[in-house]
Amino acid sequence: MSEQTIYERLAAPFHADELEWRVGRGGMKDKKPWAMLLCYMDARAVMRRLDAVVGPENWMDEYRSVQLADGKWACICRLSIRVPEGSGCARKTVPSRPTSKR
Repeated sequence: MSEQTIYERLAAPFHADELEWRVGRGGMKDKKPWAMLLCYMDARAVMRRLDAVVGPENWMDEYRSVQLADGKWACICRLSIRVPEGSGCARKTVPSRPTSKR
């Protein structure tokens, strides 16, 4: 499988049955209830996608707690993927809302 095909398959939209929904916020306005729904994916859906596209032996995730300048804590997730030609890529992310707990 070519590197381009791998990236296309990884970027393909997830099926509706792999998405979850929950109420993020809600309340009353003009005596009518309202809610903001949040769409998210379970980590297992992402793991199944990675396993199917690159194989379970060709990706890994790492987590690390870091203390931010304001004293709060955040968790950094690093996802690394190795493609058949031997090259790879890694991405890191920090949540936008850090926690005060470690």
